[in-house]
Amino acid sequence: MTLQTIKNVDENLDDYVSCDYIVVGAGVSGLTAAQALQSAGKNVCVFEKARGTGGRLGSKRVSFENENQQGGFDLGASAFCAKTELFKNYLGELQALNKVTLVDPVASSYVAEPRNSALTRHMSNSINVNFSEKISRIEFKNDKWFLFCQTQADARQPQASRSDEFVMACCHHLILAMPAEQASALLPAGHVAESWIAHTESDPVFVSCFIFPYGSMSVSDLLSINQFSSDVIANISLEHLKPGRNLTEFPMIKVTSTSGWAKQHLDKHFDDIASYLFQDLNKQFSLNGIATPDYLKQYTHRWLYSQYSNLIKGTKGYLSFSDGIHIVGDYFDVQTDIEGQSIDGVERAFLSAHKLVEHLAEQSQYALSSKVK
Repeated sequence: MTLQTIKNVDENLDDYVSCDYIVVGAGVSGLTAAQALQSAGKNVCVFEKARGTGGRLGSKRVSFENENQQGGFDLGASAFCAKTELFKNYLGELQALNKVTLVDPVASSYVAEPRNSALTRHMSNSINVNFSEKISRIEFKNDKWFLFCQTQADARQPQASRSDEFVMACCHHLILAMPAEQASALLPAGHVAESWIAHTESDPVFVSCFIFPYGSMSVSDLLSINQFSSDVIANISLEHLKPGRNLTEFPMIKVTSTSGWAKQHLDKHFDDIASYLFQDLNKQFSLNGIATPDYLKQYTHRWLYSQYSNLIKGTKGYLSFSDGIHIVGDYFDVQTDIEGQSIDGVERAFLSAHKLVEHLAEQSQYALSSKVK
């Protein structure tokens, strides 16, 4: 069924998904909402444009040393912190299941094992998640939201051109759990939500992970670069030393650029980006009297929507409209009892979704469960 509009859709057909709640985005906020709604007995499904869960908590597996060795690193957040009791309790339950590890009790900092994307993979275990499905637009008709997908000329649509659209799903409640810029682009023109999220500003960063030869740097050498000052590098993460990583003989160093530097180099080739970041990493080692060996392999990624410099205020941590559109994410200023402490983006994403589901529970009078599944 290849369609350009929904005016001729027979709503009795069963060749597209129809459910109570649809969540677009399988990051922390989307899966938190889906998990809580499903626990309350709601019919929920999730659509994710990538091949796996995680969003900006995603990870990457790489092969190296003649493809005989494999390792993984956290492509997004290197760790995530918990300041509120709600998130601490949630991570505590996951810790009891050996899914996350507390690496810094003072900062309440955690990592998941074997990579941070394992957190969202666990969250998605009991949820109907449809991967590699990019929603191209949404349309409201007969009190339902219809979601369109761009045809990829696969077995489902073997004769269709790539420009064709078809209805992927419909629902009464649509939760957009994606970066603000992507949510804004998906909203129908003139929707009231645009006025809330259109001016949200996010900053880009580049991430490069460098894999070094077997045993080429000692742990003491690596730890010596924890203190550094740079206009190019914002963060250095020793990926192979995290709990659950099993390639300690092959140093894996992830370098995250500053957003200011990334803005100046957005159009550069990724190989050039890696070269610039490695030069600055080498400089940090040199300042400590350590010679940096040549790396075996590198992987570079650009996050266009990495971190938000201005959060949306005055929304209780989410947006919810009577037409069934709801928006959650780490770009909302979630109201907490924590005074004088900044809330980490992963925790904001979790709290934003949880606050939305609390609101929906009040409206529908169903019981909300936050128990880990």
